[in-house]
Amino acid sequence: MKKQKNAQRPMSMTDVHELFEGDVLVYRGSRSGLFWQFRMWISREKKYIKQTLETKDLELAVERAKKKYKETLVRIEGGGKVFDSKFRELTDEYLTYQETRIQRTVGSGSIGITT
Repeated sequence: MKKQKNAQRPMSMTDVHELFEGDVLVYRGSRSGLFWQFRMWISREKKYIKQTLETKDLELAVERAKKKYKETLVRIEGGGKVFDSKFRELTDEYLTYQETRIQRTVGSGSIGITT
């Protein structure tokens, strides 16, 4: 008989501090214990970025969260992505690029991919 895995209990925030008018949360959760966590909504990608701040000290956690927030904003404003691309997105980009390399003029005899 297979053992059943215990269902993971839902996470609840036990201590919450808002930064940058609520754009960033520094919090402790019921699963993370005493370590502070970082959470920020990335609207372009419709996901939360969540990371540990690897400290039990609130002041240090706030400093790290501010730095992480600024680094993330720079990446977003530079046109970069916060999260890695999925395989499907990468293949779509590759196929779109390859379509731009195909010569369209069939009547002149030059058919194929350009260099």
